[in-house]
Amino acid sequence: MPAYRWHARSTVADKTVLERCVGPVLDVGCGPGRLRRELLGPGVFALGVDIAPRAVALTCALGGLALCGSAFDQLPAERGWQTLLPLLPLLLIDGDIGIGGDPRSLLHRCRGLVAPTGRLVVEAGARGPGR
Repeated sequence: MPAYRWHARSTVADKTVLERCVGPVLDVGCGPGRLRRELLGPGVFALGVDIAPRAVALTCALGGLALCGSAFDQLPAERGWQTLLPLLPLLLIDGDIGIGGDPRSLLHRCRGLVAPTGRLVVEAGARGPGR
């Protein structure tokens, strides 16, 4: 993902992902709160988690809540989140490789974080150049 997009407003494609978010939302790999910022408008409670202290500081500076840590650490309200935005969907949204470079492991972990009635919002598409 180009660095300028890290701080840019959400795109139309991002908004189709965000429309599927029902609170409370756990934004795994939240970065500087780019997607979290968009959830503030409709008043959806969301918590971000990221391993980068600077990213967490930027999220908090935008008015969001975020913890510095790994998705694989013990997190608040495990099995209580109605929506998870794991970095995995950002494989396609932001062109990242995903947390730990292991999408299967991340999805397994997310299953342990989301409520039994909750959802993982994962965007998928066909492979193409650069993917």
